[in-house]
Amino acid sequence: MQDEEKAKKKCFIGLCPNFRTRYKLSLKAEEEAKAVAELLEHGNFERVSYRVAAQGIVVAAVKGYEEFESRTSILNGIMEVLKDDSVSVVGVHGMGGIGKTTLVKEIARKVKGKLFDSVVIATVTRAIDIEKIQNQIADFLGLKFEEQSMVGKAF
Repeated sequence: MQDEEKAKKKCFIGLCPNFRTRYKLSLKAEEEAKAVAELLEHGNFERVSYRVAAQGIVVAAVKGYEEFESRTSILNGIMEVLKDDSVSVVGVHGMGGIGKTTLVKEIARKVKGKLFDSVVIATVTRAIDIEKIQNQIADFLGLKFEEQSMVGKAF
């Protein structure tokens, strides 16, 4: 409240810039810019950034996963289905934001190395993008496509 009162007493209800503050900030910015330029000039940087490693299933506990009774029954149901040799694909669907991806990541963490050597997760949205799904599966498996066409990737 006090700051608001002070602002109202300034020129044009505080809309005029405080020249002294702006000058001090410009000096500080100039100092920082010189320091960055010096680092770039004298630094020995082979690269500025590195390519992100392909995302795999993390073995550590899934951040944000909480075991609720309702979730536990669904998780156990999916785990039972995964043990069935006649099932080759499992899909989880529902409204957005209810924790489907978190649940699937937790299941993947639990089964990787125990039930399965590798786990692949592909996100399928309402607007199906086959190429995106193919690329997600390839990334999880560490594959590179020789053919870039959609049909070529399928073979």
